[in-house]
Amino acid sequence: MSYLNRLPAVLVVIASGCFTPGCVAVGDELELSSRDPAEDQLLIAERYSEEALRFYQKAEEAEARAAIYADLFGVDSDWVKSTRLLAQSYRDSARQRERLAADHATLAGKTPVSKSFRSE
Repeated sequence: MSYLNRLPAVLVVIASGCFTPGCVAVGDELELSSRDPAEDQLLIAERYSEEALRFYQKAEEAEARAAIYADLFGVDSDWVKSTRLLAQSYRDSARQRERLAADHATLAGKTPVSKSFRSE
C-alpha cells in the first residue's frame, strides 16, 4: 500500500525531470538555410541529399501507383494524371534539394556528389 501512496510523487519527479532545460539540447539544431561558414556546410549538404533521395523514392512510388490506376481506371483518368503530376512534383523537389546540397557542398569546399537516384 505504501508503494501506491508514493507513485504520484514518483511520477511528478520523473515528469518534471523531462521538462527541465537540461533535457532539451538548445543550439544543437542545424539551420539548413545557413550559408555561414561556421555552420557544418557538409552536414547540411548531406541532409539535402538525403531529402532528395526521399523525394525520388516518393516519385517512384507515385509512378507505380499511377500504373496501377491506369490499369484500373484507364490511362486518361484523372487518377492517373493527378498521380503522375504528383510524381513530377516530387522529382522537381528532389532536383531542388540536389541543387541546395551542391551549393552547400561547394561552400564546404567539396565537390558535390549526389547519392540520389534518378529514373526519368
